[in-house]
Amino acid sequence: MDLWIPVLVAVVTGAFSLWGAVIAGKKQTKDLADQLDKNQAVFEAVVTTKMDVLTRKVEAHNNLIERTYKLEAESLRHGDELKRLNARIAEMEDSK
Repeated sequence: MDLWIPVLVAVVTGAFSLWGAVIAGKKQTKDLADQLDKNQAVFEAVVTTKMDVLTRKVEAHNNLIERTYKLEAESLRHGDELKRLNARIAEMEDSK
């Protein structure tokens, strides 16, 4: 009977140690999951903000490109009109 008492104490001690380790592991896992959720929320906010800024920059760039194409077309039209007017002036000068 004297042999069973130390074994029983060791088993009970081991069980409580295991139980404490499991509880500590679960708490640590929960804390880590909470921290990851917070980090993910911050990351998503930063990415969303940067995407909004980049979207605005791209829209401004595209607007500039559209205006440039319109100006180029207008410049060609004015160049053609200038050639036509110069031709008319030359005809008028020749007819004098």
